[in-house]
Amino acid sequence: MPTVQSSLERLPVEMQWQIMTSLPDVRSLASTALTCRAYYSAFKANQDAIVKVVLINCVGSDTLPDAILVHRCLPPFHISQITLDHLFPTTQATLFHIYVSRFLQQQLEPSERPDPSSITWTMRDALSLSDFHLEVVSPLTQRFIQNCSNESTPPFRLDASLQSCPATRSEEGRIARALYRFEMFRRLFSRESILDGDEKRTWLHDCVRFFSKFAPWENSQLGCVYDFLTREMVTVDTDASEHDIQYGVAAYRNRMRRRHKVERLLELGLKKILEVASRNAIADRVSVLQVNEWPSEENHYFLGYILQDINDLSPLGGFGKSLVEGRPFYNDGDIAAEVIWRWSFQRHRRINPDTTTSIYQKRHIHYRQWGRDLWDCGRLQQLGVLKLPRAPAAEQEIANVRRGTTETDVSHGVRHDIYNRRGRGYWVKDD
Repeated sequence: MPTVQSSLERLPVEMQWQIMTSLPDVRSLASTALTCRAYYSAFKANQDAIVKVVLINCVGSDTLPDAILVHRCLPPFHISQITLDHLFPTTQATLFHIYVSRFLQQQLEPSERPDPSSITWTMRDALSLSDFHLEVVSPLTQRFIQNCSNESTPPFRLDASLQSCPATRSEEGRIARALYRFEMFRRLFSRESILDGDEKRTWLHDCVRFFSKFAPWENSQLGCVYDFLTREMVTVDTDASEHDIQYGVAAYRNRMRRRHKVERLLELGLKKILEVASRNAIADRVSVLQVNEWPSEENHYFLGYILQDINDLSPLGGFGKSLVEGRPFYNDGDIAAEVIWRWSFQRHRRINPDTTTSIYQKRHIHYRQWGRDLWDCGRLQQLGVLKLPRAPAAEQEIANVRRGTTETDVSHGVRHDIYNRRGRGYWVKDD
């Protein structure tokens, strides 16, 4: 008996390609390709191009390069990944440093941001990347938006703004990129063992090099995401510490303060953080954390400590200067985060030019709670956070802010000299 083909199977192969490239994720693509021989043949005939389009549908063209970078530093770190030019006595920490240094040099350059169109994908890699985005990053993005809405208080009513105008695609992409940046840092720099003096200095140097690959306002955005994830884990730690015996015993044996415990939880990565935060029962949360497997001695020096350290570096030279002069890893065309950081940086610079990079200011914790650095310029203007003129005047405004010493700073100095000469009254430049 002859096989009867459906109307979808009888479509021209070009239309079958169009159907597959309109799918929202790679797992749907895999299911479609396996429905029948016709679609499998069509898929195999143009597999690479179809997978690339579907990945963009799933992750977004602006976020996909960051997702690729996270996928490339997929843990665990293997010594076999290191090829030494010559043999010499070495340690695990030395090999780890070599791996991180090569990754920073080869992958984290703005001019070499991964180009999805130049990558040949296997279905295994594409499925892994697509699933991680849909099952981890996308849900955390929505949790971040909801959390920020709940944390907002007058006069900045982000909750009302999001009700009238839901988060835009650019805002969601900005949040997702910051989450990927957190995961990238976690995969590169989380350490189970305590580092000695020289190893810790090398590790800190690599951390600063990581942050210098991004603009300071991009690192401030990472600070917003870090605070959000910390709040998620503080809730877990509070409940488990108060009520679960096993968790309390593990914390007591390891002499872990709350901050140490939270940093340890954050080192588990986005997937585990979401899994724990999504559980309602305390017993379920503790079972996911597997506290009985925590080592007796651990390195608690993670992202929170690093953010504070780089914030306190002097911007006048060395590492601090490289941080404040960092170029954007990705420029999405929105100027809000850059303007906010530059205004903060210039304000502290006038008080004491040697104090801070203004990347993670303690006093800005309330702003980070509602994700100020991650929202579109238009939304922040509506909330009254930014008061910029409309384009193209806005471009001139940010150009003025970017100057190392603004005209206002110069006029302050001139007027100070006049005042010391007993001058008073109205002043005009060049008068």
